[in-house]
Parts: sequence; structure tokens; C-alpha cells
Amino acid sequence: HILVPWLVKTSEPDEFSSLFFTLKDKRKLVCCYQFPLYLPPGLFEVMCVRAHNEKHKLQLLHQWGEGLHCLHLHDKIHVIMTYFKNNKSESERTDVILKFEVIDESVDRVEETPASTMWSILLPLLLDFEQLLASYSGILVKRLTECPKCQTASFIGEWLTPKDAQALASRSCEACKQEIDSAYLVQPKEQKRVIIKRNNQVTTESS
Repeated sequence: HILVPWLVKTSEPDEFSSLFFTLKDKRKLVCCYQFPLYLPPGLFEVMCVRAHNEKHKLQLLHQWGEGLHCLHLHDKIHVIMTYFKNNKSESERTDVILKFEVIDESVDRVEETPASTMWSILLPLLLDFEQLLASYSGILVKRLTECPKCQTASFIGEWLTPKDAQALASRSCEACKQEIDSAYLVQPKEQKRVIIKRNNQVTTESS
């Protein structure tokens, strides 16, 4: 059936909420866009349409007024897009946060999806969104990456200018003071290659 994002006004489904709770301790990449003034009307809905493009290889599982939940067709990866008001904002204005999450559903280290593969799923979505942002003028937006340890968006989002961050093996989180593997903060260099184990067969793919 055809689902028109602009017409979806339902709240977050209970089924998704229950599933999301089971995924809370899984390995993930989380990139955020913080809009200090406003989220342009229709921007999230247009991104939902783009996420359905065949190139992203996503199967829709849930969609509601402020969110989209998909499963990758080839990897055990959940892709979640949501937006919400940031009540923790220090300013008098209420920021709006638009969040992209990719979560590895693997149950053990043998099957776990490498961070570089997770980036290969997330980055094309981010670049699609960047293309949408470029079509607007005068939008204030801040790019952030969430710490995988404390779930605080304490790192500057550097997916558009990753070179400096890629040179560091790890970085310290200002919020929790832990050292975080850079593989969870920025995409790997293009020349890196990753071994992916699927169905007990080992294959080599470009990251």
C-alpha cells in the first residue's frame, strides 16, 4: 500500500516502543541535527520519502507522525529517524532535534556488524538529508554525534568534514569522560576495507 508521510498523524506505536527498549544496549551510530529556531515544515516527511529509495535497501516496519523505523534488507540493522522537541535546551527557545540511528541487532561478537558497514548504511541517508537542507536558505542547524557510552550528543557531527576525526583512534567524551572509538563517531576512510561474515561465509567489501 502507499503511505503518504504528510498524512500520517499517529503517535509512536506500542510495538515499536517495546522493540526499541530491547535495542537500547545494542551497538549503534547516532547522528543528530539540531534546529535552534525551527524545523522547516515538510522536511522530515520529504526525507521519509527519500528513505524509501531502492538504493538504501530498507524495508519499512513502522511509521508515525514523528518517526520512521526500517530494517536493512541485507544486514541485521535497524534504521530509525525521529524528530522531537529538545526540552534540555539551555536557551529559552525549544530546539528541535532530528535524529538518525542505525542499530546493530546482532546477538554476539561473531555476527556483529562492523561499524564501517553501519556507516555505509547511515552515510547515504545523511547525504540525502544534506541535499535537502541545501535547497533551503537561512536555516540554522547544528550537527552532532551521540556518544555510544552515555547517549549524550556531545560530539560535533563531522560526517561532511571527516578527515581530522578519521586521523584519531579515539576521542574523549566531554559528558562522560570516557574514551570513545572514532569508528562510532565518524565514517572510515574510503580506502578501508571490511570483512563481513554472512551465513558463515566471509566476504570482503569496500567500506
